[in-house]
Amino acid sequence: MKERTTIFLDDNLEEVSRNAIPEGLAYVSIQADMKQNDTAYAWASPMHYAYTDQQCNAFDEKSDCPGGVCIVTAIAKFSTIASDPNASLAARQEALMFLIHFMGDIHQPLHVGFKKDEGGSKLWLSDPDTHLHDVWDSVIVSRFIRKEAPKNLKRKWNYYTLAQDLVNEMEKNYDAENQAHSVPVPSDTSSYKLVKAYAADIASETTSHYTCKYAYRNERGWLIQPGDMLTKTYLEERWKIVKTQYMVAGYRLAMLLDSIAETFAAKSREIKQAARVKITRSVPETKKTSNRFADLLVETLSDSDESTDDDDKKKLAAYEESKKLTFSEIIKGSKKSESNNDKPGTVTKSRSIIKKSKGDKR
Repeated sequence: MKERTTIFLDDNLEEVSRNAIPEGLAYVSIQADMKQNDTAYAWASPMHYAYTDQQCNAFDEKSDCPGGVCIVTAIAKFSTIASDPNASLAARQEALMFLIHFMGDIHQPLHVGFKKDEGGSKLWLSDPDTHLHDVWDSVIVSRFIRKEAPKNLKRKWNYYTLAQDLVNEMEKNYDAENQAHSVPVPSDTSSYKLVKAYAADIASETTSHYTCKYAYRNERGWLIQPGDMLTKTYLEERWKIVKTQYMVAGYRLAMLLDSIAETFAAKSREIKQAARVKITRSVPETKKTSNRFADLLVETLSDSDESTDDDDKKKLAAYEESKKLTFSEIIKGSKKSESNNDKPGTVTKSRSIIKKSKGDKR
């Protein structure tokens, strides 16, 4: 993940500000699930999954994304919001919260499962005593943690430490990295169409590689039926797939966040440039001869590409205030300047206001 992206996340996610990556992101990643019991977020429930047919063919929005609301369109929607400097901070925070979670979900084979059993949620087993979707969401991972914990009793074993282990392993797992690069990340994440196509390719990859072949079939290749018992072999072999998919999802999330941060920065520059042009054009010709209002304002806006919208608002407000003073104060100042032969120290009130705005930085 690039340095710009870390700064972007630090600015937009309080959890990341308070915790180091990956712990901060690991905490953020579970928040979307925590909202599922919150009626205020009922609208987000269909966004956690998409469907596939019995042959696990490529993603088709008409059949696999009911009403156009599913994990594929959600990733596109929240990517564009997170990339938008005009969106509120609260909107970008919410978008990133869902996006980070959904980039994990879309790599879980039963989040793009069969519609008839709602991605395995209605396929109940006798052992373990839960449904198949839960096996892939938590049972396989929890079983691995319980198995590893006795090997190091001093360590606190949980999902956060597992996330750190996976990050460490990602540094030497080139297969996961190569798989992650097999679906190119869009360079412009403000384009809903481009990001939706990207997410659709990932959904297709997940279903064609894992959903039909491994999630719905036991180690003998037979379709899992209601009431079946899953064997130790099934659970151990499927852990390898879960771990690989976690790492692939991690790589892709990092690359997508890099692209979002770049797009956000580019859009921010475009907005500032448009504001400079608008302000310059709005200064009447008669006032341009009375001393550098547009030039000074453009200079203050140009001081730093890292300045915030609030900084610019303050500078614009100062400029508007200076315009009110111009018609009377600048004339007086000019006459005074002429009478004093432009002695040093004769400065108009409007100019001092602009200089003050230039120094008003957080």
